[in-house]
Amino acid sequence: GSIVKTTSGSSSLTDTLNLGVVGNGDKGDVVRVEVTPSDGTLSGTTVNDSVTVGNSAPVATVVLSPTGPTTNQTVTATATKSDADGDAVSLTYVWKVNGTIVKTTSGSSSLTDTLNLGVVGNGDKGDVVRVEVTPSDGTLSGTTVNDSVTVANSAPTVTLAPGNDLSVNEGTQHTYAFSVSDVDSGDSFAVVGVSCGANASQVGSTFTTAVGGSFVCTFPDGPASSTVSVQVKDAENANSNSATQSVTVANVAPVVHLSGPSAADEGSTKTYTYTVTDAGQDDAAITVVEDCGDNGTRINTAAANSFDCTFPDGPASSTVSVTADDHDSANNIGSDSIVVTVANVAPVVHLSGPSAADEGSTKTYTYTVTD
Repeated sequence: GSIVKTTSGSSSLTDTLNLGVVGNGDKGDVVRVEVTPSDGTLSGTTVNDSVTVGNSAPVATVVLSPTGPTTNQTVTATATKSDADGDAVSLTYVWKVNGTIVKTTSGSSSLTDTLNLGVVGNGDKGDVVRVEVTPSDGTLSGTTVNDSVTVANSAPTVTLAPGNDLSVNEGTQHTYAFSVSDVDSGDSFAVVGVSCGANASQVGSTFTTAVGGSFVCTFPDGPASSTVSVQVKDAENANSNSATQSVTVANVAPVVHLSGPSAADEGSTKTYTYTVTDAGQDDAAITVVEDCGDNGTRINTAAANSFDCTFPDGPASSTVSVTADDHDSANNIGSDSIVVTVANVAPVVHLSGPSAADEGSTKTYTYTVTD
């Protein structure tokens, strides 16, 4: 009933009214036009026609993110909605993977909806994920809008076994096992690199299976630490994480083997020989100390790794020993010893004199005593 536009003196046969421009014409409004003809002197009969403004369909847009989801990831659909009539608008989401409906959310008034590809059991590498969103004002549904993404390749994951040896002795070899997993079904892997760390080196080549593998490291010297690591890639050259473990390398004391007699007479000299081996590749020379014990006296010999001991008096005992020091900070001394029983030796008497004499005669006898 309110006049919103008047056009006078027009000779055209048509006229228009933009309901949006005049700020009227919402759903249910009655729009009437009244036309009065005039020849300039006399006005004719006014004629009219009217229409009722109908309901407008709501509209929506939708965008999926991320644009390249990986297997088992959650995909989020973010939708916008509007309605020219100001009606409340609800949204219906239909999720499809490779054309098969996997989830439907109906009557939702939220602006977002999500699909967990792992939960629905779909969404492996190369699958197409599509969401179709239909807006509705309760009476009229708007045009369905959609967006789609393709599931991208996922990088594999490599893990070093928790049971691997993380405390080792110098000079030893140890095997390090690893496992490989990939959320993309059917993906194979190849080893990118294996390292035994700065204070170790790999022995042989890396062994692999369908789900992991192993490699061997040797640790030449301690005390030290070394970080073992492994990295793999899948068939599409996507690198995994680099899995690492820190290994503590302990120093091992030199090993001494001493040989020689464990019994001697007092006053005798005995020879002792020995060997010294060390598991580590020590930078400093090993210091060796030779000792004949409290009741023995050491004498140098010309032969390497050899010395003499003289035992001056018995009965007694004396501990003959060899000690080796590799000069590392811990567990650096090794030794071996022999307890020698020193026996007393009876004095030696030599008597001289005649073995015949006349009765009444006197003879002289002399002797020596040594001990």
